[in-house]
Amino acid sequence: MLPTNRCGACGAALDAGAAFCAVCGVRVGPPAAPASAAGWSLGADVDDAVAPVWRRLLALLVDQALAAVVGGLGVAAVLPALRDGATRSLLVPGLALLVLGAVQWFAEAFGGRTAGGALLGIRTVSARTGRPAGLWPVLVRSAVQALGVVVGGVGVYVVAASGAWDEGPEQRGWHDKVAGTLVLRVRPRAREAERAVVAEATRVPAPAAAAGSVPPSAAGSVAGSVPPSVAGSVAGSVAGSVPPSVAVSAPGSAPASAEPWTPPVVAPAAAAAPAAPAAPVGLPDTTVPTLPALGDLEHTRLARPVDPVAASGRALALVLDTGERVPVDGPGLIGRRPALEDAPDARLVTLPDPGVSRVHLAYRPLPDGTLEVTDRGATNGTVLLDPSGARWALPAGAPARVAPGWTLLLGPRRVAVAEA
Repeated sequence: MLPTNRCGACGAALDAGAAFCAVCGVRVGPPAAPASAAGWSLGADVDDAVAPVWRRLLALLVDQALAAVVGGLGVAAVLPALRDGATRSLLVPGLALLVLGAVQWFAEAFGGRTAGGALLGIRTVSARTGRPAGLWPVLVRSAVQALGVVVGGVGVYVVAASGAWDEGPEQRGWHDKVAGTLVLRVRPRAREAERAVVAEATRVPAPAAAAGSVPPSAAGSVAGSVPPSVAGSVAGSVAGSVPPSVAVSAPGSAPASAEPWTPPVVAPAAAAAPAAPAAPVGLPDTTVPTLPALGDLEHTRLARPVDPVAASGRALALVLDTGERVPVDGPGLIGRRPALEDAPDARLVTLPDPGVSRVHLAYRPLPDGTLEVTDRGATNGTVLLDPSGARWALPAGAPARVAPGWTLLLGPRRVAVAEA
C-alpha cells in the first residue's frame, strides 16, 4: 500500500486510511475533505448576503407594475383599431408583454436580476454554485411562483414571501427550493467583527513540532554531559541506532512542558512536512541501548496516544432535539444513515429525517475541552448557532471549534453541545 500522507508529529509516512502513526503512535485519523469538494458556500456572512424578504416582495411588485405599464401602453396604441372592430390588433400588446417576459427571463437567468431586482439591489443565483442560475431554474422558479395565482390571486405573494418561514439563514422560498436557487443582495454588507470571530472559530492549529526534534535546552544538557573525547564515536553510534522519531534527553532535565502533549491536527491545507527517511513500521516499545561513553544517560520512550477527553478534564455531550443525550467519548458521525465503513472507530448518531444527509457532520473532542465539527458536504448544509443567537454557515470540509452552549443546525434538526 502506498503512503498518501505524513505524520504531523514525526514526519513518518502514513498508509492510506491509517488511524494511528505506526512510528510514534500519534492518532492521525482520516483527513478532512477539502472545502472545494462540496462546492460553493455563503460562509459566515450569510445574514448580510441574503436579501430580505421585503425586498423580494417589492421587486415582484415593480416587475408587475412594469408589465402593467407595457400592456397598458400596447392597448392604448391599438385602441382606435379596436373601436373599428379590428380585434386582431390585441396581438400587439400581447406581443409586447411576451417580449418583456423574455427579456426579464434572460436577464435573471444570465445576470441574476430582473428590472425589479436591479432596482431593489437583489439577485437570483444558483444555491449550488453561487452564479446566475440559468434558463431552466429561473423558468421553474417563475412557474412555481405563478401557480399561486390560482389561490385567490394573492397566492403569488405568499409564495414570494415563503422564505420568511424558512428555518435556515438563507431564507429560501418554496419556489427557490424547487428550482435550487437563492436570492442575495447585490453588494452584501461586510461585518468585520463577526468575520474575526468566524476566523478564530474555524482556525486550525499548525502541526506541532516533530517528536524527533530536540529542544535547545535538552540539546545543551546532552552536549554538556558527553566528554569531548568520545563525542565523535557517540554521535556515530547513536545516529546508527536511534530512529529519527526518538529523542534523547539528559538525566534529571525537566521536560519542555508540564502539560500533557496533545496530538496535532493534520489539516489538508497545511504545508507538507519536510521529507524524512521512512522509519521502519512496527517499532517495538524499547529503549535505546546504553553506551558506555554515555554513562547514566536515560532514554525517551515512544509517545503514547493521548485521550483528548481525559486530557481536557471536561466531558461533553450532544443533546438531540428528541431529548436524547449522546456522550462525546471520541470521534463520531451524525447523519440520516451513517455506517461503520464511513469511519470504523466513530460513534454513529442517527437522525432519521429526510432533511439530514446520510453522513451530515463529523465531530471529535479536542484536548482543550472544545468540540471540532466538520460538515461532510451535506445537501442542506450546517449552521452553527452561538450562545448569543448569531448564526454562522459552516463551509463544507472546513473544521470549526464549538463549546458548550453552541447549537448545530443540521437541516431541520437541532443538536446542542453541552457538558456531560
